[in-house]
Amino acid sequence: MTISTNVSQFALPKCPQLVRLSDDRPIPRPLRRSLPFFLSDHFRFVVLALAMLCMTSISANSLLFNFTVICMDGDANFTANQNGLLIAGTAIGGILAIGPVPHAIALFGLRYVFALFGLLSGLVTLLMPVLFFSGGGFYAIFATRIVQGLTLMPAMPAMSQITHNWANSANSENALFLMVLSLYMQFSVIMTMPTTGALCESAWRWPSAFFLFGFISLFLFLLFLFVYRNSPSQSPFVSPRELSALSQFRRPASSAADGTRIHRPQRVPIVQMCRDSSFWACCSAGLSFGIAYWLFAQFGPTYMNKVLNYKADSAGIFVAVPYFFAIFAKMLVPLADRVPRLSLRVRVVWIPCVCQLVNIVCYVLLALWPSASAILAQICFAVILCANGAGFVAVANNCQMIAQQHAHFLLALFALINYIITLVQPLIISWMASENTAEEWSHLFLTYAFILCVLNLAFAFGASTEPRPWTKEENCRRERNAADGGKERTKEEKF
Repeated sequence: MTISTNVSQFALPKCPQLVRLSDDRPIPRPLRRSLPFFLSDHFRFVVLALAMLCMTSISANSLLFNFTVICMDGDANFTANQNGLLIAGTAIGGILAIGPVPHAIALFGLRYVFALFGLLSGLVTLLMPVLFFSGGGFYAIFATRIVQGLTLMPAMPAMSQITHNWANSANSENALFLMVLSLYMQFSVIMTMPTTGALCESAWRWPSAFFLFGFISLFLFLLFLFVYRNSPSQSPFVSPRELSALSQFRRPASSAADGTRIHRPQRVPIVQMCRDSSFWACCSAGLSFGIAYWLFAQFGPTYMNKVLNYKADSAGIFVAVPYFFAIFAKMLVPLADRVPRLSLRVRVVWIPCVCQLVNIVCYVLLALWPSASAILAQICFAVILCANGAGFVAVANNCQMIAQQHAHFLLALFALINYIITLVQPLIISWMASENTAEEWSHLFLTYAFILCVLNLAFAFGASTEPRPWTKEENCRRERNAADGGKERTKEEKF
């Protein structure tokens, strides 16, 4: 009697290169939880709002010192170099995190990494006044600033990850998600400046601002850890109908032998990207919008207080008002997708170029009349931040179009660019405007206008709207094989 044995059934499954600790298997129906009728089939917008609030809180933590420094005269007398180093401390932390954070997100998923960094940001913000008055002084604030910069690093990659995983591409929600998530830049200033100004003038003084924002961050990120999932199929709050809509145009993941969905993160084709002019065009746009944003985010209160002679509470209000208008400017960008006669190049290339031209004109006006009229300065601030906000959303949409699955790398690069700006800019300000006079700021505004003009030209002539060849895996694989073949031929020639 012959017994036939199928050897293949005893074969071990192939080990994948990388398996996320939390797989993407759908949650069984009995474990799913019902939501109120007005949230049914729309849970992705709850995720969107919560993620934006979390990004706002960690960004606000990093901005607190930029305003409270003008209220700390009785407790700390820092030199100009120390102030510049403290303001640039967030950049040092961000640059330290630029390498490990993307790898950590790929390995553990956005949920755990973002929640851990957010909780750490809230904790160090809460403890900063305690460490300062316990004898830490300058070094306590400097260490806190480094940690705050490190924990802000995941915000930019999170914009791309959440948009890619939770936006409904069939309804053109990508631009909407990018717009809403990018609002954290404006909301963080709107929350921080007036609140901190009021607390600085109150009996609780500046330490109360750190206590308040630290508690808010801890609460929001504990809620994020409970609510957010790396994929809609993991969430107990996503209805089958919404899950079907979100999965319709998404590339399916590969599966292991047991049915577990496996994520093999694609290798980022850095060499191919660096050879592409569209890549450098997006980088130049990210640099120009970062310069325009961080000048006022870092030194707006100082300019209003020292040059225009506003008090601390008034300076906070006047700096925050332009950011409020910038929110409405950002909302106009997704509406451009609904205009049928507006070409794709106009929406994602020419809109950023026009926004930068507006910024350049306003910088020239501020340079010609730096302190003649506070109303003129307020109008220019508002126009610059509105144009900057709308232009950034259009550029982020451009990155999503040309980079596709690698857009998170471009946005992580934007984060690195922003950190470099926040590191270098205080040194430039302390050199060009050490006395904070109107004449010094006039020269500074003219210099910024020239830099923005050069970067705008680089973006206008190098930008594209089509997915680049390096987004197609087969093209990247062919180039890698060709490179490997060339290396082998070189070795054979040597022998």
